[in-house]
Amino acid sequence: MRIGCQIGMWGREEMSFEAVIEEVGRLGYGGLEVFLANIAAYYGKAEELKAKLKKANIVLTGAYFGMDDSLDPEKEPALLARAAEACRFLQAVGSRYLILNGGADKKDGPFSDDDYRRVAQVMNRIGKEAQALGVDVVMHPHIGYMVELPTELDQLVAAGIDRKLVGLCPHAGHQMGAGADPYIIYEKYPAWVRYLHIADTGSDKKGASVGAGVLDQKRLMKPLLEAGYDGWVIIEGGQREVSAKDYANRSREYMLKTWPQVKCE
Repeated sequence: MRIGCQIGMWGREEMSFEAVIEEVGRLGYGGLEVFLANIAAYYGKAEELKAKLKKANIVLTGAYFGMDDSLDPEKEPALLARAAEACRFLQAVGSRYLILNGGADKKDGPFSDDDYRRVAQVMNRIGKEAQALGVDVVMHPHIGYMVELPTELDQLVAAGIDRKLVGLCPHAGHQMGAGADPYIIYEKYPAWVRYLHIADTGSDKKGASVGAGVLDQKRLMKPLLEAGYDGWVIIEGGQREVSAKDYANRSREYMLKTWPQVKCE
């Protein structure tokens, strides 16, 4: 397993994309996950970004992609076009993953079975085109979206999500924040996981460095390792009392100490 960071950790620190690339490299991580907005400025300039990543000795692991428009048939062509454009760029810079969020915002709910079928179909279409471009699509059950709870992920499965086209990227912190059991998704769907976000939370539901909060990280990892997981582990989170650098360092040290399978290079 290789360890990386999510760029959102630096959201409070007003650092440029380029400065974060350099810092992640200095911290000894192997990769950086970004938002689509971070890479859009480099569309048509893939070699320039590749050079910056190479200089920092990291790779771009993937880009996070919003699915807020997934329930609107009129907006589907534009959504699919944005996903395809992102995938072409990710392939050009040697990045493998497009990370879809959990569908429409919950403020637009409640959602029907037909809504879940529609989102599943759109995700499948993105996944199929992405595979043809050499990119692996994963979906991320995210707090505040129509797929955040274990039961909602079950609904997406029942609605026809194709697990060959769309992998799973769990993050237990989102389920805990939503008041759900954070272990169910890991224990029910370990073989579906193709990319992993990891963080921790305190008893006050505020951020904690990985291994220092209330989540049982060993329980979370156990079913994944038993299923043979050997992909990216992306630190995503933060702690208001410490800098992103300190949070990243503490979380990295815990991961390396706890699981010898985790590598930085």
